[in-house]
Amino acid sequence: MKSNIYEIAEKSNIPIVYMQSRCSIALSVRLAKGNYIIGIDPGKVDNPIEEHAIIAHELSHCITDSFYNTKTPLNTRGRMEYRANCKMVTLLVPPETILNAIKAGYTEVWEIAEYLNMPEWVINTAIFIYRRKGLIA
Repeated sequence: MKSNIYEIAEKSNIPIVYMQSRCSIALSVRLAKGNYIIGIDPGKVDNPIEEHAIIAHELSHCITDSFYNTKTPLNTRGRMEYRANCKMVTLLVPPETILNAIKAGYTEVWEIAEYLNMPEWVINTAIFIYRRKGLIA
């Protein structure tokens, strides 16, 4: 499944590496200032839609340079995840996309997710962020 997320990664010179991992489904790493890599374990991903969203999240860490490590305090970790999630939802489901789905009659999160061909967790994240920013009611 080749989409704009993969193209953005390619144009940004951020390689996506398929690997096995004991710890996580995916991760992004800052190698040096401006150089990043994304790793994903395809054996832990349910389907191409889920893979696309996971890579978008990791790519968003790279684009926003939002990184932390295991010793980072939780408040900083949460801030970095929020920053990456804000970028991810703008890449995958801009606010007008959610509003258009609602106008089309889809009101439940699972309905919007199916309509937009996105995982439910992406739609939940988008709704949370856009409501917080006052972009949707």
